[in-house]
Amino acid sequence: MKSRSMLLGLTAAAAFFGPPSFADSPPADDARPDRSREFATPPPDEAQAKATLLRDILTEMRHSQDDGGDGAVARNQHAKHHGAVRATFAVADGLPEGLRVGIFREPRSYDAVLRFSNGRARVDNVPDAHGLAIKILGVEGKPLLDDPADAGTQDFVLIDHPVFFATDPTNLVRVEAARKALERGEQVDITPIREQIAIARAFPKLGTPSPLEMTYFSTVPSRLGARAVKYRASPSPDNASGLPPLTKASSVDALREAMVARLSTNREPARFDFQLLLQQDEQAMPIEDPTVEWTTTPITVATITINPQAFTGAEQLEFAENLSYTPWHGIEEHRPIGGINRVRKDIYQAGSAFRHDANGAPRKEPTVADLDRLYQCEAAEGR
Repeated sequence: MKSRSMLLGLTAAAAFFGPPSFADSPPADDARPDRSREFATPPPDEAQAKATLLRDILTEMRHSQDDGGDGAVARNQHAKHHGAVRATFAVADGLPEGLRVGIFREPRSYDAVLRFSNGRARVDNVPDAHGLAIKILGVEGKPLLDDPADAGTQDFVLIDHPVFFATDPTNLVRVEAARKALERGEQVDITPIREQIAIARAFPKLGTPSPLEMTYFSTVPSRLGARAVKYRASPSPDNASGLPPLTKASSVDALREAMVARLSTNREPARFDFQLLLQQDEQAMPIEDPTVEWTTTPITVATITINPQAFTGAEQLEFAENLSYTPWHGIEEHRPIGGINRVRKDIYQAGSAFRHDANGAPRKEPTVADLDRLYQCEAAEGR
């Protein structure tokens, strides 16, 4: 089976890309405009980078039809999920006025569905990145996407690393081209991108025994009204499983098994604090360079509760497989910003449409009625 890429969103797609097809070399990073604010006009090389990324992700997805022997098209990233679970997303009361925007406008409890996944690995006992995709249902507001099939939800797409490994789409293509060349045994001068290569090498991790114990980050920014923010999901200390750290000797499905043990067998809830990282210093926390960590104090704006439930039935697994997540599922108040997010918009949409069409699966956002039919959640007790 062909390898899958490692990172949530474009990281995984880009892992398969060949050398960038630029007619002329793009400007060096130090020749670009100030990265602290969102570019009023995307750099001229960004469109070519997006075209390269989009072309090659669809090529790889077509090839994936042969990988499993069943003709099905898999996600180009985060193909192995540990489970899609029903949850509540409860917006906190008493938030400061400046944070009461969009879904955080008032204290309210939303239905949500969370998908936990590996980055590229098809087994859980090897180092890898890990993802948490959050889909909030019943969201009101002006949708960012025109397709009615994408309306009524707000997605947050997170990974267990605080920064992205490329500064922008052009840099992403360069880094992945170099990585592929190195894998082929070719000599490559990585000096201009050595910092990005170092970040990418830090993504794969092995040890944390449960997805419910990991901390997840958006790595790239979004709007909160007029402000810029990044997102973080921080696990409750009560989520600790007491299981030993994962090693290469662990089960190939150890992460799903840990979720089953807590939520289904032991019937214990799990909780996360959903937090904002506010941009407070434009130079220290740039919008157009997601390799820079925003170190501002996290502000908890909601609590995610996953009540005890079964989630590994055949229909539930099929539901999880057919879900689509993108930062562009959402409303205007939470618009994704920055170069990586700009190219994500078309790439995520095209990849989702291709996968669903090839697999004969409807592409639509879930409803509360869908969750009521698929999940029977118990009320949490004692915590």
